Amino acid sequence: MELIIARHGESVNNQPDASLYTTDPDLTPRGLLQARLLGERIAGIKIDALLSSPLIRALRTANEISVRKENMPVHILHEMVEVGTEYAVLKHADALKICPNALPYGETSGVGDYGDNYGLDFREAYYNIGRAYRVISRVRQMFSQDSTVVLVAHGAFNQRLIAAALRTAFAQPTPQAISQAWDQVRDQLAALAPKAGILMDDAKAEVLAFSVFPQPHWPKIWSNNPLERVNKEIKRRSRVIGIFPNEQAATRLIGAILADTHDEWQAADRRYLSEESMATLNPHNRYDQPVAAITGSDQHTQDS
Repeated sequence: MELIIARHGESVNNQPDASLYTTDPDLTPRGLLQARLLGERIAGIKIDALLSSPLIRALRTANEISVRKENMPVHILHEMVEVGTEYAVLKHADALKICPNALPYGETSGVGDYGDNYGLDFREAYYNIGRAYRVISRVRQMFSQDSTVVLVAHGAFNQRLIAAALRTAFAQPTPQAISQAWDQVRDQLAALAPKAGILMDDAKAEVLAFSVFPQPHWPKIWSNNPLERVNKEIKRRSRVIGIFPNEQAATRLIGAILADTHDEWQAADRRYLSEESMATLNPHNRYDQPVAAITGSDQHTQDS
């Protein structure tokens, strides 16, 4: 599946005059021109579906695409609202005034009937990646894998969508599938932003290096989260001291924290890597070999 992620045109809230701020702003004349140019650009691309956030500025932008694609229906996906802000509910009758081809709520190919009061808890706007994952998952359920789908949303949420798309590579079960998913996302991003494709090509070997290790190790080594947790613990304990009298005092505290962490990872229930998974790195582990018996001459040598 190919996803084309687009941001709405310039809105009233994007202007420097703070007195014009509103919870659900419309496009400015410049933003409407941007939306029309976007519609003209996408008019030359074969697309199979058009989805939009329910907010006015996104619907207005999606409408400019719809009218240039023979009035293609616009699926309203309510979870594509902007990040971190609460918005007034836009009833479907009002949405039709902005985007006449908007499908009624609940007819977005089985996404769910939200009614006029679409049931999105706006507090969810503050946990962004999870919401972006759900959007991508629903789009994949709605349309076939060979579809090209346009998503019209908002700048901050689009960033989460791209991050979620990248993270799909880490959810694959095999190294080959991980590499293919990475390349697929790379090709989609490079079509819109060539520099992004170059960056992904340069980073691929390093980012996907975890995939050559046993699968049980992947969650521990595909990011630096475990190391970050250690750093946070060092900072927390250091703040209690405040000011160290000398470098040796800091070394003793940090060394004690690292020693405790090492012991926990080595022997406690919360091992960093389990003994069973480590054994898969070397199937001919020398500890699995039988121990040679001590002969009489060896015993005599040791006693002497």
